[in-house]
Amino acid sequence: MLRIGVDIGVTFTDFAAWRDAANGVNGVISYKVPSNPPDFAKGFVAGFAEILARAGHVVGEDVFVIHGTTVSINTADRVLAIGEKY
Repeated sequence: MLRIGVDIGVTFTDFAAWRDAANGVNGVISYKVPSNPPDFAKGFVAGFAEILARAGHVVGEDVFVIHGTTVSINTADRVLAIGEKY
C-alpha cells in the first residue's frame, strides 16, 4: 500500500510517500511545493499529482493519505501571542 503524508504550511506544502514492505518501510520519497495562499488547494493538488507520479502509483493501488496543517496552528499562535483579530 502506498502511504502519503502531507503537511500544508503557510509557505510550503510538504509531501512524503512510502510503501509497506515485509520487513518495514520500503524507501521514502519527498517533495515540496509552494502553498499558494490563500488558495492552499492549488499547492496540494499540484504536489499530490507529482508525488503520486514519483512514487510510481498505478491505477487501482490503494493509497492511505495522512494530512496535517500548520496554517491554523500558526494563526492561533499569532492571535494568542499578540491579540490579532482574524
